[in-house]
Amino acid sequence: EKLISEILNFEKFEITDVSQGIATIKSRFHIKRLLIVLDDVDHNNQLDALVGSRDWFCGGSRIIITTRYKHVLNVQKLNKDEFYQPGELNRVESLELFSLHAFEKSQPANDYIELSDKIIKAAGGLPLALEVLGSFLFGKKDVKEWEDLLEGLQHIPFDDVQRRLKLSYDSLDPEEKKIFLDLACFFISPTKDRVTDILKSCGFYASLAITVLQHRSLVKIDKNRLEMHDQLRELGKGIVRENSSFNPGLCSRLWVTDEVLDVLDNQK
Repeated sequence: EKLISEILNFEKFEITDVSQGIATIKSRFHIKRLLIVLDDVDHNNQLDALVGSRDWFCGGSRIIITTRYKHVLNVQKLNKDEFYQPGELNRVESLELFSLHAFEKSQPANDYIELSDKIIKAAGGLPLALEVLGSFLFGKKDVKEWEDLLEGLQHIPFDDVQRRLKLSYDSLDPEEKKIFLDLACFFISPTKDRVTDILKSCGFYASLAITVLQHRSLVKIDKNRLEMHDQLRELGKGIVRENSSFNPGLCSRLWVTDEVLDVLDNQK
């Protein structure tokens, strides 16, 4: 519905099922050139429903698909030159991104150049990790805190992104941790006002906590909507499952419908 409404400039376009949506796309989208971006696709059936065949679209149209799962693209039988896999940031790019979040300028302060170099190396050129770690260190003047973070990073396997990100989560206070987990498990791009009202009704000081999460780059606010990176969302859900020994009945939060029904049925 969202794709069709935005392309056809309809305020509301109701689609009752997938087949109706496919028929509408095939009949209406082939008459003008389009640029369509499908972000974070994780199932092939999403592509089948939205961009099932090239002949659905007018010649000259461009469709950009982002995904973390290469098999989703392989099923589409794309040519090799239609794939693009972004590389990790190089040292200069990594240092600039890290510094923008840690110092609010493109280069680190002189006393922190060596430590910054070591931290960006441990972050492995991953933009999200650089943002989160830089935001965590923003305003911290004690070199010992920087050295403690670096020591923690150096004990984490190079390819374990989640554990690197968890260092920032671990530094939150108990209420901030609860709100981070609630956002990760229950809210998909909600308005900040709605989340704040819901959390306030549960006794949380939501506005202050959300500001802290934003400063740590654990959430972002775009046009009053709270956004969370998928890897941070997975981190939050992983923490909940891990703390419950992966037993849904012991989870502090449940977000999968089948698990909710199973726990309620069995009164676990």
